[in-house]
Amino acid sequence: MLLGGLGMAAGLAAGGGSAVRSAMGAMASIDTGDGRAGQQEQRSHRLLPAGYLRTQGASIVDGGGTAVRLAGVNWYGFETPAMVVGGLDHQTVDGICARILELGFNMVRLPFSLEMARSEDGVTEHLDREPALRGLPPLEIMDRVIVAAGRHGLKVVLDSHRSDAAWSLQSNGLWYTPEYTEAVWIETWVRLVERYRDMPTVVGCDLRNEPGDPPQDATAPPGLGGARWGAGGDGRDWAAAAERAGNAILDHNGNLLICVEGVRDDPAGPWLDGARQGYWPGGNLSGVRRAGGDRRAARPIRLSRPDRLVYSAHDYGSDMSPHQPWTQLGSTASNARACRSVWDQTWGYLVRENIAPVWIGEFGTPNGQRTGDTTPAEEFTDVNDHTPQGAWFTYLVDYIRDLGLSWSIWALNGTQSAGSGRSPADPEWYGVLDPTWTRPASPSMMAHLRTIQATDPDLRAGQRAGVR
Repeated sequence: MLLGGLGMAAGLAAGGGSAVRSAMGAMASIDTGDGRAGQQEQRSHRLLPAGYLRTQGASIVDGGGTAVRLAGVNWYGFETPAMVVGGLDHQTVDGICARILELGFNMVRLPFSLEMARSEDGVTEHLDREPALRGLPPLEIMDRVIVAAGRHGLKVVLDSHRSDAAWSLQSNGLWYTPEYTEAVWIETWVRLVERYRDMPTVVGCDLRNEPGDPPQDATAPPGLGGARWGAGGDGRDWAAAAERAGNAILDHNGNLLICVEGVRDDPAGPWLDGARQGYWPGGNLSGVRRAGGDRRAARPIRLSRPDRLVYSAHDYGSDMSPHQPWTQLGSTASNARACRSVWDQTWGYLVRENIAPVWIGEFGTPNGQRTGDTTPAEEFTDVNDHTPQGAWFTYLVDYIRDLGLSWSIWALNGTQSAGSGRSPADPEWYGVLDPTWTRPASPSMMAHLRTIQATDPDLRAGQRAGVR
């Protein structure tokens, strides 16, 4: 069932700390699933420093002001009808966290739905390797995932992926629905922030996944159209809503990074070959610097703690967006110029001009595990003459490395979670892990990612402007 009302939020927030402490005790000597029960594995040089993070210019920095890089994975499942992270039919929570660390990642973006965060119902499925978790409410399972991540030195950014529990983005293109209003969205964020306020494992909040106009479904309630940047009134102005939520979070924990995604279409761009282009939802941050359409001036995000603001973009290649004119075989895919021009206009300028950090919260490429697809995995990761996806992936990884950006790949998962058109029995063809959740699905994907895993970015803000 669903819990409702502000009283529920206050009550669970008050009990959140004790619930998390109980989870810490329960995880103290858990078996990793590979014979290393209770052992602390050797710490990787790629781990982020202890404590919270902040921003300085276009860098994310630690408490001493040293620039760091988030180099992470998306571990999905809490946002789906399963209401639990994927993989627990195959490996333990601790074993999966150990695998994340062993592969060189230092953080997890953890998607959730508002429905999941407000549910009291016990989770009973998809827990074959974690029978002790069976029957717990989803939020208590999340406690244990976060505690395990912290034990392995990993940081976590929570991601409000959608309102109701389902697969993919919210189809109305907004940060709310009639059932889960903006007030409920902010209230849920406050409750989570209070729950984890004594745990610096949780270092950030990705306010909402992939808002944007046009929405995936223009008829989805309330039927206003999708989110816009700095325009459209209270019901569609995503920049204003992000400020309201971000400041509410900072009122309860001023140490957290506030990650604000962009929108989809924007009258300010990007432009290619004289035409304005659409973009992937959540990826278009053109309006931070430029006026356009009904937005009479540039619209940066203004928070009560400016040094906690991180802009976040999502970007996908031709496998997801086959009609992108900047990733076409025989023309723009023959070199990186078109991609870099679009990225520079859309979000890269924020780093080049030392305005604010950018975290690529989602990007990904097929791993060669898609049922019925015999395309070699390397064609999805390397420049080749058969698919522009490989060129796009190579160019984006190079761009991330050149600008010293933070990032998190979609997705860690070796198998799918429940959802429309999805089956836990099927491999996740965008997954870092194979269907056993033990090995990389695509060695060529991992080879590229290793080039951008260093915790301390090679470039600092003052050096980035000259990189092309």
